Amino acid sequence: DNDPGIVNFLWYVNGVNVYNQTRNNILNGTMGVISNLSSTNFSKDDQINVSVHASDGIINSTPIWSSTLIVQDTPPIITNAILSSTDHPLNLTDANLTSMWYFFDLDGDNITNRNISWYKDSNIQPSLFNLDTINSSETQKGEVWQFNISVETNTSWSNWYGSNLLTIENTPPVLSNILLTPGVVYTND
Repeated sequence: DNDPGIVNFLWYVNGVNVYNQTRNNILNGTMGVISNLSSTNFSKDDQINVSVHASDGIINSTPIWSSTLIVQDTPPIITNAILSSTDHPLNLTDANLTSMWYFFDLDGDNITNRNISWYKDSNIQPSLFNLDTINSSETQKGEVWQFNISVETNTSWSNWYGSNLLTIENTPPVLSNILLTPGVVYTND
């Protein structure tokens, strides 16, 4: 009869109805009527489905059920990666390099694993994989260092995140002893 109708959405999380939404004045034959369930209604590993039925105000249609979706683990996000030296800001050849990084996980999960790749002059250094600190014996003046990091929480890995670049500066020579000769000096010498 082409009268505008109503579409009802009944959202379920783990079998419990958590949210209902009604769309009014839907014309006959309308495609793409949308309802959204806010992420505040579910968490990781929850099972979600929706039941939808239409009504012309007198008779309800038979409900149609969606397939069930399982909410997946949201990957963590690296928010910062900082490369510094133990003598920051000098960055001399006799200082160690240290990695520091920060992450955020929407699910509140803790880090269960991490991968750190070190680069010297843009070349990966496989022997330094997963080290948090690089000993000064690995560095020389003029080299440019960086690390990339990815972290895992339970089953999800973050994207790789690159630290700042750090250039190794020359350590100045150190004099340890000065000896004046001859041992005795006269004014006419």
